[in-house]
Amino acid sequence: IVNAALVLDEWPCRVSCHSRANIRSTVSDYAHIILEHPSGRMASVHVSWLDPQKKRELTVVGERGMLLWEDAGGRLEYLPNWAEAAPDGSTEHHAGPAERLETAPGEPLLREMARFVACCRGEEKPLSDGREGLVVLRVLAAAEESARRGGAPVEVG
Repeated sequence: IVNAALVLDEWPCRVSCHSRANIRSTVSDYAHIILEHPSGRMASVHVSWLDPQKKRELTVVGERGMLLWEDAGGRLEYLPNWAEAAPDGSTEHHAGPAERLETAPGEPLLREMARFVACCRGEEKPLSDGREGLVVLRVLAAAEESARRGGAPVEVG
């Protein structure tokens, strides 16, 4: 959610969450979350602890292409693929070759912990602060409330 706010420069204003607890009634097995933003943009999140494919991916779709990040192997690519309305009302598709982007070396959690220690020592400033943490908690609370309401949209307070 924090990364989405950095890309979109706005926080979600409404959340819808559908989840199901099949194995234990107190723990959702999966959830599908829709985050709506004030500009009309949307983000979709799917999580499941039961999924046999333990993969983490993030796709950011923009006006002139997409960014694709896959945790397995630290893959980050720019895909210059997009569609737009043509003057005659049809849809024009544009596609180009994928471009692999460099990522920081090393394990992400170890880098995060090293940054945390550096921030505690006053050597660096945090990338996100307590205010952003509060917004993330509000978004998560709205998602939980939406799930309790059967997926009905909930405004982020």
